[in-house]
Amino acid sequence: MIRLFKAGLIAALALYCITIGSAWKEWHAIYQPALIIHEMGHLVFIFFGQFINIAGGSIFQLLLPIAFASAAWSKGYRFMAAAITMTLGPSFFYMASYASDAIVMQLPLVGFGDATSHDWNYLLTEMGVLESTHFIAGLFVVLGYLSIVGGLVLGGIGFMRESQRESAWG
Repeated sequence: MIRLFKAGLIAALALYCITIGSAWKEWHAIYQPALIIHEMGHLVFIFFGQFINIAGGSIFQLLLPIAFASAAWSKGYRFMAAAITMTLGPSFFYMASYASDAIVMQLPLVGFGDATSHDWNYLLTEMGVLESTHFIAGLFVVLGYLSIVGGLVLGGIGFMRESQRESAWG
């Protein structure tokens, strides 16, 4: 019975994440933790030079949940790993929104820079691909959906492993 409850929660989370993906340019409540983690990333990478420091917000925004999902999986918490993996989807959607704004810079920003400081404007300009913002944002959207699918696959693996354990005891 608990297995079915977990599967239902995973399915509900997947639907929520897909809904966010369908409107990725809008602000969603789940973006707030991603923003906090993003800003922490700048502090974590502050000593690695300007480019890595600025990229560090987005890097940390992805690395932290990947680390938590990996730890959960290695400890046998399959459903927790699946749920955390799915939350990468909205994090990628948030990054897509931010990257797509790199040319027009209309999003309200958090931080201590002037009005023109924008992580993705700086990063894409430095890499010489500022004109590719729509492609890059689209890539992040695809990665977001792949994260959701990956979380569903992990949840399915967890469901199957629990089913095998129960039948072994049955």
